Amino acid sequence: MLREAAIRWVRTNCTSERFHVDFDRQLDEAMTLGVNCVFAIGEALTRVAKPYLLHWFGGELFIFELTSRQAARLGIGPMSVRHARDPELVHDGAAAATSISLEKLEMERPILSEIDRPIVARCHYRVTGEPPPDFAFRMDLPHAAVDVGSHSLHAWAQPRIPLTRAGSIVLNFDPLEVSPVVRLNLVMAGFIRCYAIKESGRNRTPVSNAVAALLELNDGFQQKRGTTAGAHNTAATDAVGAQQKLSAQLPPAAKPASRKGFAGLAVYISPDGRCQNAPRPEQLDWDSTALYRRFHKSLLKDQQQFGGDIRLPHQSVIQFEWRGVAQTAGVAFWSRKGRIWAASLVFCGVENAQDIAALRQALAGKKVPLPEEAWQAILAKPERPLLATLHYDIRSVGDAVVMTAAPVLAAAFYAMFGAAA
Repeated sequence: MLREAAIRWVRTNCTSERFHVDFDRQLDEAMTLGVNCVFAIGEALTRVAKPYLLHWFGGELFIFELTSRQAARLGIGPMSVRHARDPELVHDGAAAATSISLEKLEMERPILSEIDRPIVARCHYRVTGEPPPDFAFRMDLPHAAVDVGSHSLHAWAQPRIPLTRAGSIVLNFDPLEVSPVVRLNLVMAGFIRCYAIKESGRNRTPVSNAVAALLELNDGFQQKRGTTAGAHNTAATDAVGAQQKLSAQLPPAAKPASRKGFAGLAVYISPDGRCQNAPRPEQLDWDSTALYRRFHKSLLKDQQQFGGDIRLPHQSVIQFEWRGVAQTAGVAFWSRKGRIWAASLVFCGVENAQDIAALRQALAGKKVPLPEEAWQAILAKPERPLLATLHYDIRSVGDAVVMTAAPVLAAAFYAMFGAAA
């Protein structure tokens, strides 16, 4: 049925009868061999005068309309037709039984600029059957390399939150591991499927359909990765022992160093609701590694809620409570003697309206205000990810503990999604 639908689309949308015949033959050969394949078609060969990329992946046809710039970056001329097969057999094919329907894929950064940066995507889904207790998502880039016979790339993401009946989930895929000598296409398609995990992770079976989106590499990517990828692979292989690995993964903001400039936005909200930008005090010149690890461990255990006391050298104790209001957003409440002094809003920049509403509700639940003036100041900050601290007591504006601990907590949270301030 899917084969007939693919052939029907080509007959309807492509003008070249020669390509019709070639498409049928190449598709049948790929299906017989059990591999994926791709076709690139120039704009002069389509009825709407647009270039296209057609991917046969996992038993489904994916159709991407290209811009003129994307076609040029792929080397597709107006009369061009290109075809390639995946060098690897389809290791699992179409899912035998799907319990999850993937419906839409949104890339946080459709244009990639750094080889060692995780790929972040939001995937919309519906659970149509019994969801697996343990699951992971795989991203495949089956034709990423110019020399197709040499490379097929993939990466995994394993979210720490359960699936609901319907919604969206943010996926943080590991950085791509590819040799600097492999030439990559500047435009490629990424495919995502959900897998059930069995036998301690050794057995992974697809339980969903696939969704896909186009990715591009910026013009400087190929040059950057010659040095960056080498450094990334060296760091990964040289890390020995759990403690060394953890230290290597700490983002710059969480290592023993000054975090000046990391604290983001600070707003003082007076008792009558007036708002003004708050000056940021000097952060303590203090080794924050132990505190970072404490926050990191707590987030891994329970991203929704945790808290405790913060005791820094020569400073009075402050209490904090973390509330994870969405997968990529949360708020930390800072208190002294049972009274909330400040609240730090943390978000990564991929939140939807529902996530933002949950963030506002968390503040309302603690009976602390978020005036519209303060919210507009937050939205006006172009940087993402962002840490915005709202001060409700004038004394908290000069509290060095808040302004030191809040960025460390934000760094631990951002690191879970591969983001950096």
